[in-house]
Amino acid sequence: FSYREKKFISKSSPLFLYIIIFGYIIQAASIFLWFGEPTDLNCTLRIWLTPIGYIISYGSFLAKTFRIYRLFTDDSMRVYPIADSELLAFVFVLLVIQVIVLVIWTILDPIQQVIEIDVT
Repeated sequence: FSYREKKFISKSSPLFLYIIIFGYIIQAASIFLWFGEPTDLNCTLRIWLTPIGYIISYGSFLAKTFRIYRLFTDDSMRVYPIADSELLAFVFVLLVIQVIVLVIWTILDPIQQVIEIDVT
């Protein structure tokens, strides 16, 4: 955070770097849901947090890569600036698609806790 004014950091889209880290934090937070007594909410959040964190981090990475791709594949050598808001819209669309899939899955087949006790 203290080096954000450095040229190599400012040119690497720090907003997307923060978003990538946020996605990884969400994924890592899902690990803690595996501890303790399972509940319906706990089991549902296990399924929701991992793909949402993945889409946030990987979608941001794809957006950054797309920006670089556009810079280096243009034959006219003109610079077409791509605003962060356009790339954020791409990440948001991916996130909405993921949430729609998770909502449909949760509605059609709700996750319920099952506790099995082995008495042998």
